[in-house]
Amino acid sequence: RLAMASTRALEGKEELNPLYVLRKFVIEQRISEIIEEEHGDDVIFGDVLRVNKNTKIVYKDSSHGGEFISILSAVLLVKFPLRHQYVAEHIKRKMAKWMGFKEMSDLLDFLSGATEDSVLGNIEHNEEGRQYMKRQR
Repeated sequence: RLAMASTRALEGKEELNPLYVLRKFVIEQRISEIIEEEHGDDVIFGDVLRVNKNTKIVYKDSSHGGEFISILSAVLLVKFPLRHQYVAEHIKRKMAKWMGFKEMSDLLDFLSGATEDSVLGNIEHNEEGRQYMKRQR
């Protein structure tokens, strides 16, 4: 299970898929509750989920040969949606890869709820993802 290996649900909650948790926080306008630990290795989603920054999520970046992106890269995209800001944050953090423009737009549209799925087909929906998408309709 791709994104589940290093996630820790808080307060006894079941394990959650970070991509769908991020989408929920964006749609509910709770971005300020997403915290990257300054001296730690985790991204914290309010009282819902704690996940390692390098955890790969189920979104494939087709501009980099179909590699899965990290949750930190997706969080940076949400917090810095303009391409130059997003790239600058990656450089500042010494992160070597960032998404292409098409992928950035595609993922932002999905995370904001503008689309129901990746128009580019870059999300690998497992059973949990399919159930989540059904509940959102």
